[in-house]
Amino acid sequence: MEIQRPYTLIPFGAPGVGKSNLLNMLVGKNRFKSSRTASSGETKEIGSEIAPALGKPGNKQIQVFDAPGVGDMELSLLNIVADIKASIQSNETTFDAAIIVIKIFDYRASVQEVIALRAIKNFFENFSPNQVFCIITHCDCAAPDEDTVTKKLESFKKWGGFEVPRENVIYFKNTPESLQPLIDNLKRGNMKFASNLEERCHQIAKELPGDFRKQDAAEGTRNSSEFMALMEIMQETNREFIKQLSDQQKATTELLVQIANKPPVVIHTGGDDDDGCTIF
Repeated sequence: MEIQRPYTLIPFGAPGVGKSNLLNMLVGKNRFKSSRTASSGETKEIGSEIAPALGKPGNKQIQVFDAPGVGDMELSLLNIVADIKASIQSNETTFDAAIIVIKIFDYRASVQEVIALRAIKNFFENFSPNQVFCIITHCDCAAPDEDTVTKKLESFKKWGGFEVPRENVIYFKNTPESLQPLIDNLKRGNMKFASNLEERCHQIAKELPGDFRKQDAAEGTRNSSEFMALMEIMQETNREFIKQLSDQQKATTELLVQIANKPPVVIHTGGDDDDGCTIF
């Protein structure tokens, strides 16, 4: 009998939303460390965990990856991509669910949420909105009302570029039972991280400042001058990366041309019938 692979899940969310606690409850063990207790290197070593969902024998087998904090304003998107590549380690890994983890305060999409949404949509090949789940943490303290959730999903669609299905919204109340709807709704998917993640990062960073200015104009809000300056720094970081990538490609091309134009080397052994051995 063929053994099916585990359902694969990968979360996105800024620090402070309770992601590590959520992941530990999904696998039923204390496996993942919070950003407050783990350095970037330790996070890379964690990688993933395979376990029965919620740690309950008989549940679906799941594999949970510990993704970096997409939306963390202290990290550039390029740093995040480097962490993803170090953690996933294989371009052939297929994902069944991408999870955006949030704490809900109001109906507007925060800066961190917009970055996370853009990353989810643009980082994957074969992306499907139906494979995206929104988990709202801290619902054991106060769950949001239905109107707030509806407006939140509308803002996700407007500023993130895709619609999270309402049935894929999970209220996490710090109990395994509250995560059961996520497990029940898991479906097989075939999302894979794109091979050109760096280029996609560059495009996201290029678009973000203009997106947030439009958001301010549309909703009457005002992102701080410090934030907009940070957006410009992110753009500059990505411009420098693209230049480095271009320089590397140019150097590689020049080297290949030199090799192609180099005359062959003929080695003679000195024998009577020696016609020479040509080495290119």
